[in-house]
Amino acid sequence: MMNLKNVVKVNRSVFFIASLIGMFAISSCSTDDEINDDPVLQLDPPIVLDCDYFNEDRILTNNPNAAVDYVITCIMLVKGNIKVEPGVVIEFEQEAGINVFQDGAVANVSFSAVGTLNNPIVFRGKSNEKGFWTGIRFRAAASVKNELKHVVLKDAGHPWWGVDNSGGVIVEAWSPKLKITNSTISNCKNFGINIDEENLELAFSNNTVTNNDIPVKTHPNHLGALDATNSYTGNSNDFIFVNGYATGINRDLTWHKINVPYKLKADFTAGGGFYISEDVVVEAGVEIIMTANSSMRVRSTGSLAMNGESTDKILIRGEQNVAGYWTNITYASTNPLNKMSFLEIRNGGKTVTNPTLDPNGALLIDSSYLTINDVAFIRCFDFAINLRASTFTQSNLTYTETPREIGDWDNDPI
Repeated sequence: MMNLKNVVKVNRSVFFIASLIGMFAISSCSTDDEINDDPVLQLDPPIVLDCDYFNEDRILTNNPNAAVDYVITCIMLVKGNIKVEPGVVIEFEQEAGINVFQDGAVANVSFSAVGTLNNPIVFRGKSNEKGFWTGIRFRAAASVKNELKHVVLKDAGHPWWGVDNSGGVIVEAWSPKLKITNSTISNCKNFGINIDEENLELAFSNNTVTNNDIPVKTHPNHLGALDATNSYTGNSNDFIFVNGYATGINRDLTWHKINVPYKLKADFTAGGGFYISEDVVVEAGVEIIMTANSSMRVRSTGSLAMNGESTDKILIRGEQNVAGYWTNITYASTNPLNKMSFLEIRNGGKTVTNPTLDPNGALLIDSSYLTINDVAFIRCFDFAINLRASTFTQSNLTYTETPREIGDWDNDPI
């Protein structure tokens, strides 16, 4: 049976009154056969943790007689190995949180909260409102012990470290490690989960991220961890925000079809960019929303295989249904894995001041190898495709509300 205190918010006065009623009923029984030998339910007050309590190794235990086991009143810096046992409930005062920060002076730092199906661990605000407390931040925390399993985390997201670094769970800086499984992250301001570190080792499965402003913000390297075992629906904005600013994908991965689209911000004109430097496979059914002026570039070391199906196409579209809203996908790779099949490309392309050596198509193929079939170009700015010195095999391409089909690198028709 699930631990009742993790399911229902309990008013201690109700239990106190119920206990008095119970004692009165027992004292007034006329026969011993009617006496209830069960213990009277008592509730202990929570333990308020000192702000330096996590300066050493600690184990937080479940008190079955407490509706809330612990209260945290500040940003608790973790300097030891912290273990939270099943059934523990922790409440946070406003702007409080946990900072698992492994710096050069403290090498042995970890935070492990492993509950069970029937006894989850709960992290919540003292008030049930978005952004009430800050969240749990893993910063440079490289221990394999870092884990959240069968955890319910809610009401977090106060921007203590800034809006871009806010969320229920925040992961950043210098190759941290984290495993999140079978957990629910909800009612968080800004982001349920905020993954800002390129070299994170992340395991993420069987989670529910719901009723947040945005479920997940992620570095592109971790798209492979966000698979369909997780649910991301029911948020104010149902999409995965992929922050491609000045970076991209530098590991082999599969970009999974999930139950929400992805929104990619990768504006090269603003110093950003989304580079693909390794082998990437996009599953059938993936939807990618491109923000203004965003683009993708497949480098010489990488490949991009977009494997749609006739009944489950891949869709890449602008955030607004406007021709030229985002710029292009560029292949600059001779890898034979490069492929596009059963795909819709909408709203790509750009204006150019000087058409010479500045192609304006939605798909640019530059000294590359690409096999492309059953791709629809819809409402693109000018050319659908520009190509230069490439091995290009195509079939069943269609063009709708797209002025021109295939051009060279100077925007002359081929």
